[in-house]
Amino acid sequence: MQNARSLYGQEILEIGDLVESEIDYLVELAYYKIIQQYKKTNRYAVEVVKTEHLQNMIKVEKETVNLFTDNETKTNHILELLKKNKVTPTGLKDTIVELIKSEAF
Repeated sequence: MQNARSLYGQEILEIGDLVESEIDYLVELAYYKIIQQYKKTNRYAVEVVKTEHLQNMIKVEKETVNLFTDNETKTNHILELLKKNKVTPTGLKDTIVELIKSEAF
């Protein structure tokens, strides 16, 4: 099985996005599409990487969810929704579950 990971898009959390958490430093979110090739079939997964630029260090958090689909269009739609709503790694699994329940996936 081979995997290919490509950047789908990035978002920066601004002060307005971070009011509830009282964060006063730069937070970047990156959204990746992962193509898993198995027996000549592509399967897709998504990954969200959160990078926090603290005063003296950089903190990285990430989460990956296998979408169990071979449909790239659906995967791109999911990635667009994640990016638009600035979903973090912590909320990725719950968001995917809700999207599946709402049949948006």
